[in-house]
Amino acid sequence: MASGTYCLDGCMYDFATGKAVCSNVGSPIVITGGTAPAFTLTGPTVGTFSPGTSVTIAWMASNVDVNGRTKIALGYDPDTTPFDANQHWIEIDGVTAANGAGPNIWNTTG
Repeated sequence: MASGTYCLDGCMYDFATGKAVCSNVGSPIVITGGTAPAFTLTGPTVGTFSPGTSVTIAWMASNVDVNGRTKIALGYDPDTTPFDANQHWIEIDGVTAANGAGPNIWNTTG
């Protein structure tokens, strides 16, 4: 969890009656010393590839939440503006993120 100030809230919901009872602890709590996760693509290096070529995409991850809920997603974009509406996501079956280096082989056939 990242360092910060957080409010703690909770609700108990009765599905039979459709009513909820909610509460909070009244004052915020402070988490200190947390380090934000980091993710960096490290490969391939700049190059030219032909359709149908297998391209190794590599990354480095650190400070990953080790509970298994963090997944890696990879994408390519036909223009040079990252994270715009032209992004195409490469299906990698929801690879679970882990601290350290990781690769994925992308087959550029289709």
